[in-house]
Amino acid sequence: FTSEWEKPYSQTWVVTDDETDSKIFGYMVFWTIGETIEILNIAVDLDARGLGFAKKMLHQAIREALRVSAKHLMLDVRKSNL
Repeated sequence: FTSEWEKPYSQTWVVTDDETDSKIFGYMVFWTIGETIEILNIAVDLDARGLGFAKKMLHQAIREALRVSAKHLMLDVRKSNL
């Protein structure tokens, strides 16, 4: 996971509480390569599930794809996550 921080095309976004940034609710790791954004990982803390954090991160990924004029946004989902 930390190796992603060294890659110039990789980004990690973290969702925290707005006031102190001391509580992490979730994170998303994605690559921007050429015309494609590939979401590698989205995770939400067990206590924060069902509160819309994953949805917000996906919406932010869509906005980022539009911002960089990406033509593809990819997310592979395991059957166990459906």
